[in-house]
Amino acid sequence: MIDHRADVLAWNALGHALLAGHVGFDAPDARLRPNIARMLFLDPHHRALYRDWHAKAQVTVAALHQAVARYPADPDLERLVGRLAVDSPEFARMWARRPVRTCSYYVRELDHPVVGRVTLANETVALPDDDQQMGLFYARPGTADADALTLLAQSLERPRTAPGTPARKEDAR
Repeated sequence: MIDHRADVLAWNALGHALLAGHVGFDAPDARLRPNIARMLFLDPHHRALYRDWHAKAQVTVAALHQAVARYPADPDLERLVGRLAVDSPEFARMWARRPVRTCSYYVRELDHPVVGRVTLANETVALPDDDQQMGLFYARPGTADADALTLLAQSLERPRTAPGTPARKEDAR
């Protein structure tokens, strides 16, 4: 779940593992929320996830343009756009082009660090009478992509240990 600034308000365990496993799960409750636009342009881990990074970046910039038009007096939004324009020349170039897109369905090709290449449908659902949006990622049942999501979900159920550390106390003996 994101707001008009693309700040992450909440995510479920699988969505977190899919898009931002390198960021703490509790991060949306932090003072500085993860932000999809900031991660997309400034976080190399998140950027590397998208095989179609340029298309995702254009959609993100277009959404920020729409947010600025709808919330012209939002100082946090203004700061986000300004910071991205300073820190990312790619963002600055895209922002200057003023892309316009309102499509809510995409096919996303991802290179995920745990399950590898996966192609997912991505729908963005705007909640009525609110500035929040919910991103849905899914695969067609019975495909290798669906198997990859299942594998990722199963990986969340296993206890996590540091590399080289036995998973169970019995294994340490």
